[in-house]
Amino acid sequence: NKRRPGPSLESLAGPSLSVVPMEPQPVVAFDKTDEDTLCLLLTLTHSKLGVLTLQDQKARALQQVESLLALVGSLSTRITDVDGCLRDLCDATRTQLDCQSVVVYFLEGTDLVCRAQSPQRPGSPSAPARSPSRVGLCKIELGNSRAATLREVLRSGTYRLLDPRDHEALQTTREALRSSSQEEAETLSMLVSPLRARGNVFGIVVAMNKRAVHDCDDEVDLGHTPRAATHRKLSQILRDQAGLSSLKRHGVRVGTDNDCAVRFSDKDARQLEVLLSFAGHAVQTAEMYSKQQASNCRLRALLSLSMDSVHGLQSGNLQDIIFAMCRHGREVFNCDRFSFFAVDPLSDELLGWFASPSHKDLKQHRCAKDGVVGWCVKTGQAVNIANAWSDPRFDASQDVDTGYKTDTVLCHPIMSRNSNIVAALQCVNKLTGRPFDGEDEQTFGVLSKMFADIIENQVPIECVYSMMERTDVHPDAKETALLYNTAHKPAGRSGTRTKTNTGSESTVGSGARKQGSKSSKSAHPFLDSGSRQAMTLRWDLNYVAESQHGYQPLFALVPAAFEFFGLHKATGFSEPALSSFVQGIEEEYLPVPYHNFLHAFVTFHLVFLAMVEMAGDQRQNLQGVVGLQPIDLLGLFLAALGHDVGHRGSNNGFEIATMSDLAVTYNDISPLENHHAAVTWARLRSSRPSLSDLLQSEKLRRLRTVLVCSILRTDMAKHNEHVTWLRSGNIRDHVDAASDTVGVTRSDAPKASGERGICESTKDLCAVVLHCADIGHPCLPWSTHQHFSLLACTELFEQFQSETALGLPTLPFMGKDPRGPPQEMGPSQSGFVTFVVMPAWHAFNSFTDGALEAQVDEMQRNKDNWDRGGKKGDVA
Repeated sequence: NKRRPGPSLESLAGPSLSVVPMEPQPVVAFDKTDEDTLCLLLTLTHSKLGVLTLQDQKARALQQVESLLALVGSLSTRITDVDGCLRDLCDATRTQLDCQSVVVYFLEGTDLVCRAQSPQRPGSPSAPARSPSRVGLCKIELGNSRAATLREVLRSGTYRLLDPRDHEALQTTREALRSSSQEEAETLSMLVSPLRARGNVFGIVVAMNKRAVHDCDDEVDLGHTPRAATHRKLSQILRDQAGLSSLKRHGVRVGTDNDCAVRFSDKDARQLEVLLSFAGHAVQTAEMYSKQQASNCRLRALLSLSMDSVHGLQSGNLQDIIFAMCRHGREVFNCDRFSFFAVDPLSDELLGWFASPSHKDLKQHRCAKDGVVGWCVKTGQAVNIANAWSDPRFDASQDVDTGYKTDTVLCHPIMSRNSNIVAALQCVNKLTGRPFDGEDEQTFGVLSKMFADIIENQVPIECVYSMMERTDVHPDAKETALLYNTAHKPAGRSGTRTKTNTGSESTVGSGARKQGSKSSKSAHPFLDSGSRQAMTLRWDLNYVAESQHGYQPLFALVPAAFEFFGLHKATGFSEPALSSFVQGIEEEYLPVPYHNFLHAFVTFHLVFLAMVEMAGDQRQNLQGVVGLQPIDLLGLFLAALGHDVGHRGSNNGFEIATMSDLAVTYNDISPLENHHAAVTWARLRSSRPSLSDLLQSEKLRRLRTVLVCSILRTDMAKHNEHVTWLRSGNIRDHVDAASDTVGVTRSDAPKASGERGICESTKDLCAVVLHCADIGHPCLPWSTHQHFSLLACTELFEQFQSETALGLPTLPFMGKDPRGPPQEMGPSQSGFVTFVVMPAWHAFNSFTDGALEAQVDEMQRNKDNWDRGGKKGDVA
């Protein structure tokens, strides 16, 4: 719209005159002078653009030369620094191609792993800021459909240009790179070139977003102009893409109807190929050197670890072995921290050790079974985490509290020979900044197998002693856990030999009065059979009140329990024979405070109630639900009634230390349990009618196997084995094992006549149920539990007096008189419940799929009562 020459109406009107709108004037045509003027301006602009372009080309050429010189220097001097070589390669590539970013991927197995990336050029208008570096964390699975273009480049060994003209390939490749590197910038063009050395492709280089257009052959359509000369001149200027690019870079907006896309060219690809052919050999050599150096360091550390572990094993000091693992483990895996975690069977916690940065001492900490290590221990699976804070299994609270930043984690479980998780190894923060690789995982697996036997044999006792370092546990609780969780090893011997109850003397106190009385009647005088059975099913049965005037009321409940499961009919063991056995076994129990017939009946009753809960409403299908045959349950019930018969009120440690007749007879191997089993079987054979008249020989042998094995394994030295077995599976696993081996003995088990036709799992289950019942009075109501706890303390107090008189080592907590204030006994009883009973019953409850949840809750309430009594003296 050419304006008519002359002053405007506004200037003629002045400030005091109003302008009257007029009709629009007709458009004035441009003339030849205007065309010549415009051509002159364009010619001057073209000349100026040419100068600017030459300046830009000179600056770019200098940058390219400098980047090439820097790369040559880097490849020559950084032969041991592959990461530095790759960074310099990225910078040189970005400068040579004038692009926004460059990423280098190495081929590892079936994945492409990001090994280096250049930061984006600042101020890129088309791309937001790049996310933090993900070198080593980014992986592209080549099997993914989005990686088709990358697979093609690796297979063919030729470059590939991607731009909007090949929209589908650009889109899929962009998605593959974005999913691996979390790239947020929009990628409009790519150049993907193979990285090779010695004829082998070992990676790719991806250049993204070309920043300038140098070659474009598309015709620019300017429309129609009045004169052909002007049209040719404008076309000639605007076709000069160097000038157009320079104009754009200097902020001048130049628009056409068909502006060219910014993309890489074949010239760029050939230039990159030359660059990579020069750098590929150096990069691969540096990579091989780096791997060889790391391998040498790892081998040296493994050798040192093996030697130190052998020394620790010879000295029998687990602490030295753990210290060697933690100290050399950092060197083996090139990590910032290496930790060893043992599963504490007493508190169901994890005991962790790690070497201090100076390698002079071993740091210890205790934690719950949560976080990455807890997940590894619970599932038995190794875990390799590239970014800890983004993984839901990672507990960030420790980092928040300590200020330590966890990035990468590698954790591997240590399994015993029977596939139980006993410990775990953990590496934190690979010093290279990359995640732990497959070689680290393989080495972890070898180390876990190497130390599995050591940990399995050493950790249970060590866990007990580690607990002694806790300041939040009362000394009495520690000593109680130590007494009940360690094997009975006498700390000293006395030359005085204690006479047994068959002799005239005993070091055991007088104990309680024998409450039983002989009776030929097995029925409760006031209850019919239905009422007796209902009474038998009660968890809150008042044993003390029922036995206040003798054991006859308890005698009546035994046949009711047998009748509940139909054992008389299923096994042929008649009720008269049962009555004869019960009365006879009661006579063999001694008048000691705790381990008397009342304790035996309570244990029998808890075994019965546990089987009722496990069977549910399918008590007639025990083999299908619990995995026990009727003859197995008969043996378990009889073992419960006789498991402590003839107990003298002192433990195995005392019997062995005093070289009693039982210790000598059974060669210091579970003397009490061997005695209980022998007396129980003798009484059973002497019952009338005779067992041989009631049971077939095969059933008789199976009955004896269950009875003897169950009683022998009530030795508290077997406690940790029972807890471990319960944690290794559930009731369904046992049922499957029992059904698969009906009538078959394990091939590696002894083929004694007493073990024919019974699988190991059946014997394990019977022994575990009896052991849990034997220590199970904390799951009873508070008044009942407190009564039996004080009786047990009375027995320990009497043993303490005997040990003191004989000059034997003692545990101080046993010397507290249970007749004193309740708060005096609180810590030791709380320790017994917390560190001995609760781990076993928690595992028992999990094994039975929560069938004993109510009893576990009752146990917790009793434990809380002891805590209040131990701290405030207000036992509820």
